[in-house]
Amino acid sequence: MKIRYTTVCVPPMLLWASLATNKTTTIKMKTSSVSLLAAVLCTGAVQAGTTSVGKGPALAPAPAPACPDISYNNVGAAWVHGFSGVDGVSDSNGVGLDASFEVAPHFYLRSTGVWQTGDVSGADFDFVGITLGAGYAFPVAQNLHLVLEAGGAYDYIDVNDAGSNDDFGFYIFPHLRAKLGCLEIHAGAKYLSIDGEDTWEGVANLYYPIVNNLDFAVGGGFGEDSQSLEVGLRYRF
Repeated sequence: MKIRYTTVCVPPMLLWASLATNKTTTIKMKTSSVSLLAAVLCTGAVQAGTTSVGKGPALAPAPAPACPDISYNNVGAAWVHGFSGVDGVSDSNGVGLDASFEVAPHFYLRSTGVWQTGDVSGADFDFVGITLGAGYAFPVAQNLHLVLEAGGAYDYIDVNDAGSNDDFGFYIFPHLRAKLGCLEIHAGAKYLSIDGEDTWEGVANLYYPIVNNLDFAVGGGFGEDSQSLEVGLRYRF
């Protein structure tokens, strides 16, 4: 047992000896009372500032894990639902994939792919969209990056009883990436030019860590004629 004396914890015999040097009758009459009071004070101080027998010092609680930095090394998969704003074209469902790799500080390569199925004027269709590009992040602050991404795009659509068609083009995607606590936020506007058709859509994605390097992901695109919702997972490496 470790005993730590505080300023009020004076050993009773030491206090008695100090008081005994004063040769007054009053102090002699109160020696036992002072000794008892000192013992009580010592007992209170020992109880307030010691460790128990056989136990080491109390351990501080483990610090909460730090939130990850903005990620450019990751792979993700999501369920994708498309909301159609075109007459005769149904909503669609499918799967989306996304992979990004940082090849140099702030410079990364990225590829995305999506497959969706629905129907147009009663005929089933399958749609495939692929992008392959590169981006550069300009750190504005520790948790805020301005990102410019651009690359090639490929679209393929197959409509039952009507044949198929594919086209090539390009995209430009300026956006912001930010951290709010552990929440990672992507928001920007994507320009897509395919077969002479130019479109803009707003894009927003949220990522939140759920275990180790795995994030829950939700987001979507917001265009003039269609919108999309994506829900899935992202793995950071």
